[in-house]
Amino acid sequence: QKSSVLQHMATVIQTVLEKGIVEYSIVHMVILEYLIIADKTSALDMIHQLVPHLTRGTYAVHELSGLNRLSTKSKEKEKRSSEPLLIRIMQTKEGLKLGLVCLKHGREKDRKRISKCLKGQIMKLALNGYGCLFVICLLSIVDDTELYTEVVDELTKQLKELIFDKNGRRPLLQLFHPLCSRYLTPSDLVFLNYNVPSLVSKVNLDSKLDDVADKEHGGSEDTLVASDSKDLIKRQQELLVKSELYEVLIETCIENVGELLRTNFGKDVLYEVAVGGKNNFLEGVTDRIHVLHNAIACDAARPRTDYIDEHAFDNYHSSPIIRRMIFDCPAFAATLWKKALQGKCKLYADGFSSRVVAAYLESPDSRVKDLAKSELQPLIDGGILKPQEHKAEEEKSAMECSSDESSELSDTDTGYHAKKAYKDLKSGKLVARFGTDRFRCPFCPEKKKLDYRYRELVQHVIVMGASKRPWKVRANHRALAKHLETDHTDAPGSSSMPLRQAEALYLSKIKRSQAGARSTCKPGR
Repeated sequence: QKSSVLQHMATVIQTVLEKGIVEYSIVHMVILEYLIIADKTSALDMIHQLVPHLTRGTYAVHELSGLNRLSTKSKEKEKRSSEPLLIRIMQTKEGLKLGLVCLKHGREKDRKRISKCLKGQIMKLALNGYGCLFVICLLSIVDDTELYTEVVDELTKQLKELIFDKNGRRPLLQLFHPLCSRYLTPSDLVFLNYNVPSLVSKVNLDSKLDDVADKEHGGSEDTLVASDSKDLIKRQQELLVKSELYEVLIETCIENVGELLRTNFGKDVLYEVAVGGKNNFLEGVTDRIHVLHNAIACDAARPRTDYIDEHAFDNYHSSPIIRRMIFDCPAFAATLWKKALQGKCKLYADGFSSRVVAAYLESPDSRVKDLAKSELQPLIDGGILKPQEHKAEEEKSAMECSSDESSELSDTDTGYHAKKAYKDLKSGKLVARFGTDRFRCPFCPEKKKLDYRYRELVQHVIVMGASKRPWKVRANHRALAKHLETDHTDAPGSSSMPLRQAEALYLSKIKRSQAGARSTCKPGR
């Protein structure tokens, strides 16, 4: 009966397309379901019919009104309806999938048609949660130099707004570090790897699915959105270096270096530019990168009294990002040392800034270690600087947990991450216990309270694991709960009560106390 079902679905969808009512989410779901079960010829035919509808705007409001002078409300409707339908459907995940399918599996002329219809609309797409993923796919797939140069030029015109925007920065980060799981959530990566089964060979499909699975569970970051005839590094250089984008981007970073360092979204763009992108593919323009290094170092070299905001080494956002730059870019580490830290390490050897200083001793590059060892060793011997052996792993884990790019995953995905975190705890890669009765949470190094008794840490784990926090935070703390229950039964204060039962009792106690507090509050007048 499959053929008859397909024929009936094709007839229904054809009627919908003829009427031009393609902008509704329920229609997208029907078309996507059809593409999943359709054969290659039927799927391609459906995509070819769909592209013209997505790339043209509708002027129905203006035509039906028959009035020369429209009201303000009608004018707004006309303006909105004149946009390509592709822009309007990017408000839902079904609309995104439909757009990606047409972009990936359409003919070359379909891609050109899509690119041309988006002229002047790229910025609007880039600032949208789903639209930015479409722009990422567009930059990864379209192989026509003229077309993707037009896209890059539009991004260049309003670069500062993109850098500081949660969604707008993603296409820029994609150019520097393609499909990095630090900037894209697992669900984003699944969207970007969405394909029509009949239009992808079984071998390629299996490898793509494996790559996405590895990506979600801490695997390789090198999955490509689609096959591309150009070498990836060459493509990145064309998009960045040979266009005006890189020059404008680095100038914007230099002018706004202090603000970028201290903002949640801007710091990632600054980091990628400063280290030269993935695999340092920008090594041909090191002169401009060194200017940026100097700008960051000069900002950090200013005395603490000169700052209206926090010093770069003390700020919650800038301190970890500078630390990462020291690890990943020896040239930046040398510049920062000469301008901001040499002879001044004692001033920054305590508190939050000590992590930046300690990064020189924890760096994988021997030259960076040798640069600072003579000055830092006396501070360690005197007990002023206290580097912690597992700081790098803890901080990396904490940065992943605190990322704003949180998304809801299935219990299977969360459980997989919890198992991975538990292995790190059990192997000693992450350390939770110091001495016989002292514990710490390796996933919350930024907390003021670092030392816990066993029961205190159990309470902390229960609260964090049950809270409405990002899925990685919950998964990590569930792993720590298992580690405490399984591997530290000899700790003072440990109980024979199963942790699940203790969790239920503790949470019910919290709920009762909250309910009691609400009942005793007198309503205001």
